[in-house]
Amino acid sequence: MVIEIEKDVKLKDLMGEYEKETKKKAIWRGNITQSFKKWQRGEKIYIDDKERICILASEDIKNKWQDFAAKNNISTLSKLIRESVEFYMTFKSKNFDFENISDITHHLKEPLTSIKGFSEILMEDHKHELNWDVLLKIRNIFDESKILEERIDSLFLDKITEGHQYDILIVDDDRSTIKLLTGYFESKGYTCETAFNGEDALEKI
Repeated sequence: MVIEIEKDVKLKDLMGEYEKETKKKAIWRGNITQSFKKWQRGEKIYIDDKERICILASEDIKNKWQDFAAKNNISTLSKLIRESVEFYMTFKSKNFDFENISDITHHLKEPLTSIKGFSEILMEDHKHELNWDVLLKIRNIFDESKILEERIDSLFLDKITEGHQYDILIVDDDRSTIKLLTGYFESKGYTCETAFNGEDALEKI
């Protein structure tokens, strides 16, 4: 019994010495830390100026964070939180207004609406006056405008939802084929998502 007490006293003294030397905790959440064990064995302990910060979160939030981290190859929740805070601070420092992103997308799409409208008018009302090459170029301008509009829409935070919100994913590198198929399936009441290559398609699955 005396030997056990002596061991406990010695261990406590060692822990006090370790904490004073390294500014680290020897016991965390009721368990002896790995750093203290390494220190006992004479291994080098790297001392830095990092400070532990505790965050209170519900089980549901923690699970969401863990799922997101796993899907995005982020090794720990600590790393996820650090990167998220850094991302937020970077954008805030540039006066980026998350709440008014809808205004930003509106201003970006406004000239595109005009381009699409004029292109459509030229194709519909003047197709007999224009040669085939010119019509193809106008068609290309119209199609490219739609693609850019869709990319701007993808930045719209209000539209970010969990799961896949479409019935059919159309994958083809030919834009005219995609337009034809999209028009057909939408006329039948299906919601369509498009991708121009396999890599884009995998990101949307």
